[in-house]
Amino acid sequence: EYGFRDSFNAFLSSLGDNAPLASLADVVSFNNEDLVNRAPYGQQFVEGSVNTTITVKEYTALKESHREESAAALRDFFEEHEVDLIVCRACTQAYAPAGFPALTIPDGFDKNGVPISLIFVGDYLSEAQLLAVAYAYEQATDSRVEPDLALRKEQISTVIGGE
Repeated sequence: EYGFRDSFNAFLSSLGDNAPLASLADVVSFNNEDLVNRAPYGQQFVEGSVNTTITVKEYTALKESHREESAAALRDFFEEHEVDLIVCRACTQAYAPAGFPALTIPDGFDKNGVPISLIFVGDYLSEAQLLAVAYAYEQATDSRVEPDLALRKEQISTVIGGE
């Protein structure tokens, strides 16, 4: 949460006068004006990022600890179970700080119409294998649903008030 907030706020600052908003807190406020249309699946992570109380020192220590622990845990898992890839619908993002490649692909919708996906996680330097397996899965299941781009364009236009 700290890293997201810090990076996002730095990005907005880098835009200078061209920034549409000044901070992540402003994004939360903006979204709250029309939450149904601006953040239809919620913004819990964004709100948590705005409200985090972690300091720079704590964040730096946590980041290094997570990187080491995540890499060790994933390596142990791959070796212990003799697998090349992990496929999950909802899993931790331990692969990110560990530097392991991952690929998320759309996999239809849940019973409430919310998009769902699968996450393929590979060992270090397994990007080619991840792409091949994920592509084969997509082709075999045909679970990807084309978005209604005309509807999305209309919804975006309604939210931003443009054409």
